[in-house]
Amino acid sequence: MPRLGRERSLPVRVLRRIRRLLRRATSSLRVLPDFLVIGTQKSGTTSLHVYLQNHPQIVGPIGRKELHFFDRDWGAGEGYYRSFFPTAPGRRLRATFTGSPVLCFETTPEYICFTEAQERIRALLGLIPLVVILRDPIDRAWSSYRMHASDDLNVGFDEVLDANEAVATHEGRELDPAVAPLTQRLKEIGLINRGLYAEQLRALYERWPRERVQVIDFGDLCSDPAGTCARVLEGLGLPPLERDSWPIYNASKAAPLPDDLRARLESFYATSNAELEELLGWTPSWMLGD
Repeated sequence: MPRLGRERSLPVRVLRRIRRLLRRATSSLRVLPDFLVIGTQKSGTTSLHVYLQNHPQIVGPIGRKELHFFDRDWGAGEGYYRSFFPTAPGRRLRATFTGSPVLCFETTPEYICFTEAQERIRALLGLIPLVVILRDPIDRAWSSYRMHASDDLNVGFDEVLDANEAVATHEGRELDPAVAPLTQRLKEIGLINRGLYAEQLRALYERWPRERVQVIDFGDLCSDPAGTCARVLEGLGLPPLERDSWPIYNASKAAPLPDDLRARLESFYATSNAELEELLGWTPSWMLGD
């Protein structure tokens, strides 16, 4: 049976390869994004991406959500990036059917983390609108941990906190040299540090006009997806999206984070959260209390 499965999948792989080559060959005819959703990871970007892609005046990349061009695949060149998007004639045809302009976009949450990626975005696309979703950094870290724990991170969450350099500094302790490999892995995936939103946004605002960056709250996206999506669309100059239902994608039920570990993260993120509130000029939902 496994052998038959591989044989059946071969034509599919070949067809996908042919399509990929054809899109690459026609890359000069293809459009570039008009806006990007750039973060943050584990904060509802999949849900927002699906909503936006279902809007009649928005088109996304073909077959993928996260392209990682500006952080990982920059060396592949502009033609590679364009190959994921619709052709200009195809977009014009869709605009004719809708009677309104059609925007193109992609979603890669990691772009918020890397200033080099943002500089590349600016170099290729200009100061296009950017959308950022922020989630309680503790819940975001716990969700990210569970994702990586199911993959290759075979340690407890307490061990993650013990091995994180920033947490150790905050807690006034030295790292155990024995955890160096885990410390390096945590640097690579940014499991804890990606919740330091104030630092990331300040770096982004040094490169992007604030009025071109739309920051939305994950709590609002969950409690009022229609209204939150409408605000994003309004910022892009588009009408609201009509949907019969607004599911939250990639949602998962898991055991709650133990109180002692949550307390450690509450202390760790406290300064960053306060700076974020001041930077935004409004209070994120996770700081509002019950």
